[in-house]
Order: sequence, then structure tokens, then C-alpha cells
Amino acid sequence: GTVVATPVQEGQAVAAGARILELSNLDLESVAARTGSDYELAVAAAVLAEQQYRHYGAALRERDRLAEQNRLLQAQLAHLDLQSPISGVVVTPRPSDLLGARLAAGTPVLEVADLSRLRARVFTPEVTLRRIHVGCGATLLLDDGGSISGLQVASLARASSQIDPGLMEAEAYKGMQGAQFYALTISVPNTTGKLREGMTGTARVVLQRRSLAAFAGQAVFDFVARKIW
Repeated sequence: GTVVATPVQEGQAVAAGARILELSNLDLESVAARTGSDYELAVAAAVLAEQQYRHYGAALRERDRLAEQNRLLQAQLAHLDLQSPISGVVVTPRPSDLLGARLAAGTPVLEVADLSRLRARVFTPEVTLRRIHVGCGATLLLDDGGSISGLQVASLARASSQIDPGLMEAEAYKGMQGAQFYALTISVPNTTGKLREGMTGTARVVLQRRSLAAFAGQAVFDFVARKIW
């Protein structure tokens, strides 16, 4: 059908079943209207045939045929009114740009995401990976000034990966070229709905609490191990 209304906008929260797009199909609407009218006439004809005891069987069959056809057409018309299958937030940019567009059946048009809980992907160098484990405490410091504490590491990648563009200053990254980075995942509740996909920041992960002596001893061990290697 052709898009005739976009009642939502990017970033808007919608409930399950809320209308998010309205289409129009003039051919379908015309056939449905005509079939609906014919069905009403068939109902009246069946009642009259029953009263007059004439051709009641044929009238009943015609009424039932039109009833089924009308049901199928009404079901197709219902698909012109697109509804959100879940409660969430519209994440498709500029839904209003769809106005007037002719869409084929099955075309993806709008995306609604459940943002009640997000996943933060954090990159850590290989040297710290062996001290990080699932369940480590974590705090996120967002670049917009906010912070979220009381989090935990949910998973660790088994293979190294490239840091996403823009997450590290170019000069700092040049000094770490050749280093291996591993991604870890932190589950983040989004009860306020303020967090959005693509937001960036810094993560602080609590590896373990140790005394200063233990910390110094580990530093010496790492230094010696590198020299021997």
C-alpha cells in the first residue's frame, strides 16, 4: 500500500499494539467495500428466502460465501494499519520521510526496539584480560557526564577484535598499535529510558581488591615475566 500517515517519530516510546504506520490500498478498499455491500444484500435475501420458503439453500450458500470473502478482505485491510508487536522505542530515523511511499508486501519499514536493558561493549587490552572474569563489578562513565554503577561483566570474548572507530583518541591508539584488544559485555538496565544505542563512554572494572604490597608484587612479576620472555 501507500503510506498515508506516520503517527510516530524517532525516539518515541510506544506500547504493544500501538499504531505506528497507516497505509492505503484503493483497489483493496474498493473490493472490500463492494463485497461488504453484497454480503449485506445476501443476508437480507437469505432472510426473505427463509420466510417465503423459496430457494433458501442457494441463498444460504451465497450468504456464507460472501461472509467468508468479506472476512478475508477485512483481514487484509487490517494489515494496512501497522501496529507495534512489542512495547519499546521507535529507532528508525525520520519516519515521516515514508509519507507517500509505495510499499510492497513484506517490506521492513519501522524498527521498534526494547531498550529496557542494553548491552555495553567494552574493549580491554590483552594484558588485563586474564584478571577479568564474568561477575566482576563495573561502572560506566558516559561521555555526556552521567554514570551508572553497580553493574557486572556478563561475558568475555574469546578472540581479539578491532576497537570500534571513535572510541579512542587517534594519538593514543597510535601508541598502542599491535596490541590485542578483547571485547567484554556489560548488561546495563535502562529504567529511565535515557540510554540510546551508540552512546559512548569509559568503563571501570573492579578486577579484585588487593593490598599495596600485593599490587607491587604483581607489577614486579609482570615486568620480570616480560624480560624473561
